[in-house]
Amino acid sequence: MVDRPTPVDPGWLQEVKITFGEYQLVPMTASGERGIACQMQIEPESLSYLRQYSGEKAAALQTALEPLLDHLPYSFFTLRWDKATRAWHSRFGSSDSTANR
Repeated sequence: MVDRPTPVDPGWLQEVKITFGEYQLVPMTASGERGIACQMQIEPESLSYLRQYSGEKAAALQTALEPLLDHLPYSFFTLRWDKATRAWHSRFGSSDSTANR
């Protein structure tokens, strides 16, 4: 998310653009708050924190994201779960991790 809980620093978005050449912001909430369309790689030690959801909302999310499989976003982030803050933290993916895009 780039619009909440507080708006992202425009300088960070500029870093994303410099690093990946472009980025795409898309509405992600009913009220129109945006997030960055990206590829994400979860660090191995954080995989146990992922949860699989089923049901109507999960199916709608899968349908909404499916077109991205044909046109992968250029932005690529590596994520890890931080137990202390109970939040996901991201960093720009390295050129090694984006080689298979």
